Amino acid sequence: MFINKLTFMNFALVVSALGQSLYLISGNNSRNDMNVFPTALLQVADGRVTRKTLIESDTNWVAISYDFRRAVVLGKDIHVIDFEQPLKMKRCADPPGPLGGLMGQWLIDSPQRGPVFVEYLFGDRVEKAWLRAMSLDGARACAESFSTLPGSEIRFAVFNGWAGVADMVTADADSVRIEPDGRLGVPIARVFHYFEPQLPMALIRDFATPGGGIFVNDSHVLVLSITDANDPGKGAVCVYRKRDRTWDRLPVEGAWVRGFGEYIAVVDAKVKTPTRMESAGKTGWFDPKSREKQGVGSRFKDSTHVFQGQLHLYNVESKKLMTIVTNQGDSEIVLVKDSYVYYRVSDRLYRAALTGDRIEKGELIATSEDIREVHWAFIQR
Repeated sequence: MFINKLTFMNFALVVSALGQSLYLISGNNSRNDMNVFPTALLQVADGRVTRKTLIESDTNWVAISYDFRRAVVLGKDIHVIDFEQPLKMKRCADPPGPLGGLMGQWLIDSPQRGPVFVEYLFGDRVEKAWLRAMSLDGARACAESFSTLPGSEIRFAVFNGWAGVADMVTADADSVRIEPDGRLGVPIARVFHYFEPQLPMALIRDFATPGGGIFVNDSHVLVLSITDANDPGKGAVCVYRKRDRTWDRLPVEGAWVRGFGEYIAVVDAKVKTPTRMESAGKTGWFDPKSREKQGVGSRFKDSTHVFQGQLHLYNVESKKLMTIVTNQGDSEIVLVKDSYVYYRVSDRLYRAALTGDRIEKGELIATSEDIREVHWAFIQR
């Protein structure tokens, strides 16, 4: 594919002038028989994608926080990527947990410990489960990084949402119980703890039996994805804006929702029907040469949803919805920063300017087979 050299030059000049570097994190849940995948740190420069390091060959979870300016990769070890020093990762061995194992993991903005990575562990009895926290501070030695948190601190969990499409990646989110009064609860050791906002039940009066999951929780918003146990094809996304403590319902449905500060990204996905079975852009899907890897086409086939090749971006402040048409089901927004939106379309990475509530035409800034497995991005200052 021919790529305009002037586009690369303009992109390089902008990045250089701002003293910034664009980094990507790749990793797909791509093995058929194992829930693990390799994760790598990549850098984009002069139109080229360079692998800087293999972070972990057996990853099962990745989380990112643009408030913390950190990413956490959980595999055999726990890796913390500092956006300002991405090549100097903090790496700590995951201490052995009690017999029974892991029930969940989150990033938490702990009032006691600051930004931490938390594992929810249990032994022979669930009521004795506990939260083990690891500090994300790179200056703190691993031996001094671990502590125990009370279950109530789950209320301060931080979520970025669902990266990738068709369940290619484990979500950074958590399910919640919606009480009749709108409280949103998560159980720790069989005790429910509730997030600060209560959902106005009038907002979802059309749901007979609502259930939900918190997909985004950061300094700007809490985003709740709602489903109806009586109607599997029904869904809604409710947004709580923290600045003025107001709730709204997103003007578009979507199970794949992510947060980027004042913007919410949504991959357009509709539940399959007999007349709507295939996602868009089949000719551009990854065709694996090895039986050990599962391509996106297989994921689309197994998914309950059709991915239509449209990416939505919602401005929480203006309440305006913008749309990028990619005509490729294997596409997603990976970053919104400094009035630009970065999005992946199969093996290509684009950047488009945000002008008010309008997305300008995207510029192709890199193409590489590695980009197919990119789902997270950040900018180093």
